[in-house]
Amino acid sequence: MNLVSLLTGGNDYTAIVKEFINKVIVHEAKKFRCKREDVKIIIHPEADDNVTIASWSNITKQTLRIIPDKEVQEILTK
Repeated sequence: MNLVSLLTGGNDYTAIVKEFINKVIVHEAKKFRCKREDVKIIIHPEADDNVTIASWSNITKQTLRIIPDKEVQEILTK
């Protein structure tokens, strides 16, 4: 994704969000050495208006980890 197209309206917001989520899923699948379809991303709102992003394993049916905000930022800017 190109930041310029984001700022100039080259993509709709849904496409942008899907692209960002896909980047996180691909990263987590590589990290845990599994298929892309074996990982889900959970976006969970907290009481203090923060949002937590976690990865979920479709195989083990458990949370793999809570992804730190700084790491999410790095994934999304690659």
